[in-house]
Amino acid sequence: MMRIFASSAALTLFCAFTTSSSWAQAQGKPGSAAAGLIVGEKALATQAHLPVGRTLIVRLPGNPTTGFGWEVAGGTGTVAVLEGSVSYESAPHRSGIVGSGGTFTSVFKAAAAGRTVLRLEYRRPWEKGVAPAKTFSVEMTAFAGAAALDEKAANGALLVPKGAEIMLRLAIDDETLTQEMIRPKGAVAFVDSDFRADLVPGHLYRFRAEEAGEDEIRVRFRRDGPVTKVIRDYRVAVRVY
Repeated sequence: MMRIFASSAALTLFCAFTTSSSWAQAQGKPGSAAAGLIVGEKALATQAHLPVGRTLIVRLPGNPTTGFGWEVAGGTGTVAVLEGSVSYESAPHRSGIVGSGGTFTSVFKAAAAGRTVLRLEYRRPWEKGVAPAKTFSVEMTAFAGAAALDEKAANGALLVPKGAEIMLRLAIDDETLTQEMIRPKGAVAFVDSDFRADLVPGHLYRFRAEEAGEDEIRVRFRRDGPVTKVIRDYRVAVRVY
């Protein structure tokens, strides 16, 4: 284990070397379709970061035989453009079995740098004035240059090209906590970190996308004592293309 002491005497950063990510295995990873970022219902109310020109592919389960379907309800415009229309693919099922449902797919192109919240609703199109049965939202951030993450990106997903720089800024509201960074597996490399008083106060972590593949950026905040307790567990799934 390597220890890096920050400029704050009360704060110690531990970099733990690991070769696997049990969280990524348990939660599932963002996929890729022609260097696009694929997210599903687990991305609800999280963030998706991707370079300008790439696509965010949202796949949600549904069953059109009930009359319901997913439709885009907001968030498109300058930053995100819906490509085509929402499509549907039925799930594999045994011959003669109908009504088993499948997957609705919406493809959004990152047309310009910026942020927008994409909203989808699961409803029957002929039912006017009726609340949707389900809703889905994800904040899409399109960037040019380095990828910049903060606390709001927790549990979200990031798509970056090989060689890209990734910056993570995390504010520290309790300097008695210990930070533990779990070293990425290989697709992403840890470069360095700085304590920054201007981040109220906080830490700036720098990473680099080394090779194509799946990885995870993870920083834990824990309180040490007779019983160690994890206070915050920051995670972002990363795909390098």
